[in-house]
Amino acid sequence: MTKTTPAAVPSPWARVLVWDAPTRLCHGLLTACLAGAYATADRDEWQPVHETLGDTTIGLVLFRFFWGFAGTRYARFATAMAGPAAIAHHLAHLPCGWSRRYTGHSPVSAALALLFWLLILALGMTGWSAQADTAPDGMARLHAGLGHAVLGAIGLHAAAVVFSSWRAGENLPLAMATGTQWGRPGEGIESARTGVAWLVLAAVAGFWCYRWSSLG
Repeated sequence: MTKTTPAAVPSPWARVLVWDAPTRLCHGLLTACLAGAYATADRDEWQPVHETLGDTTIGLVLFRFFWGFAGTRYARFATAMAGPAAIAHHLAHLPCGWSRRYTGHSPVSAALALLFWLLILALGMTGWSAQADTAPDGMARLHAGLGHAVLGAIGLHAAAVVFSSWRAGENLPLAMATGTQWGRPGEGIESARTGVAWLVLAAVAGFWCYRWSSLG
């Protein structure tokens, strides 16, 4: 049986809003902050920037956990998270096709996202500990090791997105950027919650201004 992509099924399919604005903003800011933090690691002259970006990533992950309970349909853990049986079933059917069509996160992508956020929190906490005067021996090495683990998780995430885009016949990075995916009526969310995204952006900008002024 030939797999049919959404683009080839015109009548019941349309672009529907799946990812709200705060989720997309958080995703983009996390990507930028992690890239900046990795680029400024082990550079003494850039240490304040490195710490500011690291603190920002922690704040963004904490917000994302909050949004997993208070956000829109596909941002919520209740919609995205699945048990081990569902994850195993999804993995078993990846080589041969969809076991089921998912709007939003699949069980595997949701589990990987949770692991990624936990790694970021661990990276931030070890970074704080490494800066303390009473830091245990090896804390800086642990922080650096977790940084490489996060980098590896980013690579795994990128590979999974490329594979999933090929499997779904849809550009998933573009879907995250625009917030829309192919779907049926009723599958989309009603509001992008843009106001919340502006509040998050204002909080990040305010924190950066505070840190910048404190360096003067």
